Amino acid sequence: MSLFKVFAMPVIALAAVLGLLFTPKSVDIPLRGVPLFTEPSYDSYAPLSADLGSHTISQRITDAEGNRWGKLGEYWVDLDALEALRTDTPPLTAWYAESDKLGGRRYESYSDGPIDISTVALAFYPSEDLRDIRFYTIDYGEGGEEVWTELHAFDSLKADSAFLAAVKFYGDLTLYGISCTDIEGVSHRYLVSISGRNNALLLTER
Repeated sequence: MSLFKVFAMPVIALAAVLGLLFTPKSVDIPLRGVPLFTEPSYDSYAPLSADLGSHTISQRITDAEGNRWGKLGEYWVDLDALEALRTDTPPLTAWYAESDKLGGRRYESYSDGPIDISTVALAFYPSEDLRDIRFYTIDYGEGGEEVWTELHAFDSLKADSAFLAAVKFYGDLTLYGISCTDIEGVSHRYLVSISGRNNALLLTER
């Protein structure tokens, strides 16, 4: 028997035992906009977000990039990204608008014109009462600087409401922005874009 087989067999047996010993655990989804994936990989994005509430993690995997994944039903969630949301809750999250996820919420809305093949419906969900909300389109100036042009503004957004925006995306270079002031009076400004890797909606604080 080769040395490879001698050492590999105990390792494989240990991995199998560890898999059998894994006890399903519950995880709480505290905010809208937690993305789901069909496989434990960023390249297998499913255009869905997890429902709020408690979910059972039936399996855990760490991928080649070092990301930890948990299986929720038939889908997977990035456990590290979820933990970051739980420990440092942002005032605002965003996802593609799903009518079944609004749950009867009141909402403010904006549309940039007639709906066509390039229109994407976005939903922004506050985790607390926000004020001075402004939505922008973003271009670049001659010097490469970002130019934020206001499209829509409103006074407040309650924690149990949402802001819906139907806007045009012509590829992953199309950019929008949103700004708000949180309950402590701190201003936040986010870049809204679509990932060129997996088409996930990205909300990046500036």
